[in-house]
Amino acid sequence: MGKITNALERLVDAYFYKKENAEVVLEEIKAFHLNIVTELFPNKSHSFYNDLENTFVEIQWAIEDEPTGTIISNTTKL
Repeated sequence: MGKITNALERLVDAYFYKKENAEVVLEEIKAFHLNIVTELFPNKSHSFYNDLENTFVEIQWAIEDEPTGTIISNTTKL
């Protein structure tokens, strides 16, 4: 799980801070998940594939827009 958490943090950094290409990071995350799903559900017509693809499409749409608002770093001391 640590790998995907790190990848999601990279996606957030890419999106909000332009540290790298957010679309490239999202494709890495998608490939990682599709690899797992393929092992769990060898039948590509399983409904989960469609659900997962729809989730990634929605994330793609979100990162196509410029970020609004601010985020608080997880290193911020309260």
